[in-house]
This record gives sequence, structure tokens and C-alpha cells, in this order.
Amino acid sequence: LKPAEKLLSNARLANPMMREALGQLPRPRRIVQLCTVEALSQIMATRPGTMLHGMVPFGDEDGKIENDTLTASGGAYRTMAGEWFDISFRCSVNVEKMQVTGFNYRLGDHKLTRDERAARGLPTE
Repeated sequence: LKPAEKLLSNARLANPMMREALGQLPRPRRIVQLCTVEALSQIMATRPGTMLHGMVPFGDEDGKIENDTLTASGGAYRTMAGEWFDISFRCSVNVEKMQVTGFNYRLGDHKLTRDERAARGLPTE
């Protein structure tokens, strides 16, 4: 996993409506959401021009939270063209301030095949 050159989500996470919504989530879910915003921001910065359609941050057994750090593997993001790509990351947050404090990640270079998507429980169509 490579470290993010710059954390990109904190400006988005400063939005009062977003902060209010996130503040109502249980702690583990809040951590996942904070990290998902950073992951999506990093994808858009790393792969300019990619139109995102969504993301599954980790596989069924591949997300672990310890000391406000989410280690996620087996995840994937989807483009508007319906292509899925691998993502893994380690994200640290300050839950009280609702800020990402560290982010390391790896993006896959090849499109996930139908079989790979099926194995992860991702849509195959």
C-alpha cells in the first residue's frame, strides 16, 4: 500500500449536513463512511476522468477496525461504464473530529472479470 500524497476528504467532511448525518452512525459505521469518502476522493485524484458509480470498500471477511483504523481488502469500485477495479486501503481517523488522519491504498490496474466479481459477491451484470 502506498501512502496518499495528500488527504482529500476533509473538505468534504466539513460539510455540516454530512457531519450531522455521520454523527448519528454507530462508531464502526462512521469509520467505514469516513474512509470510504477518502477512498473515493483518492480514486478520482489518481485516475482523473474516471466517472465513479460506487464502491464496495471491502469483502465480507476483509474489513477490520482496530484503534480507529480500518484495514480493508477485497473491495472494488465501479465506473459508470460498469467496470469494476480492485481497491485495498488502510485508513486512520479521528472519529470525534470526523477527520481522516492517514490513508494508504492500492488500486488494481485490470478490470475484474465476471468470475472475480461473482467470487466477491459483486454484481456480475
